[in-house]
Amino acid sequence: MDGIPVVIFDTSAINHLSKDQQCKGLVAALRHGFYTRVLATNFEEVAATVRSEERRALLVSVSRSLLTGGDCILPFNWLLEGHIEEFEKNSDYDWQKVAVCPPSLTEAVLHDENFFSSELATQQLSVARQLQDQFEAPFDRIRPEFEEIFRRHGRRIDSFAEFLGVMFGPGGSYWAIGAELYRHVTGYSPDEEKVRRFVAACPPFHSLLVAYARAQYERCVAVVPAANRKRLANRVDTFMAVYLPYCAQFVTADEDQHQCFSTVASELKLGTSVLMYEQFWNSMLVAA
Repeated sequence: MDGIPVVIFDTSAINHLSKDQQCKGLVAALRHGFYTRVLATNFEEVAATVRSEERRALLVSVSRSLLTGGDCILPFNWLLEGHIEEFEKNSDYDWQKVAVCPPSLTEAVLHDENFFSSELATQQLSVARQLQDQFEAPFDRIRPEFEEIFRRHGRRIDSFAEFLGVMFGPGGSYWAIGAELYRHVTGYSPDEEKVRRFVAACPPFHSLLVAYARAQYERCVAVVPAANRKRLANRVDTFMAVYLPYCAQFVTADEDQHQCFSTVASELKLGTSVLMYEQFWNSMLVAA
């Protein structure tokens, strides 16, 4: 992998790739120029495809073909747990040394057919919908609270940059959110100073907080709230921000995902290019 750029396709990009008539040739081209890092989250979303067993089988096949030139990275919740556990016990914590791609995981998604059964697909879809509802519920409750704050102060926050400045300022609520995520792993809530140190040391965690802030801004703070949330980055799309520091290029076919992750990469000054599906392939043609 040394010297070879790492590329990650989100599930929307894999879906587009599977429909491309030149799919096999494109996958072969990837192997020559990139190390493809497939997300366990990709396979979880594919496993929830219940509309067509044939469609699910095709998505599984394409995802596995990408693995032949790379590896499989842990689900974002397991990945975050690993980072928090290492930071908690290791004074010399280095986020790049935390294991993210156990060989056993790659082996499982390559060969365990039970992982993609129709029965499991139905269960996976049900769980995904429940988690998405849980993700959206707090935003519906919080927006009236923001509106009341803006009314009392006589002005509202009118840009995402200003929102970030407030939420990540001294005593800002995102340090409390970070502490709560930390508590779920360690059993206790760290103080703001410790959360700040962890955020500074762990770009994957910082990326998640900024992506979540954007989700909250769009739903709760913007003057005109998003009318159609289906067009916004959902729970999985938002939490996938954890993976941005692990690749040179992140490819999506979802416009809002592109906008969200471009914002995260820019705010954190990551060396990650966030590209739309067609943009990625066009850039390969230009490079060739």
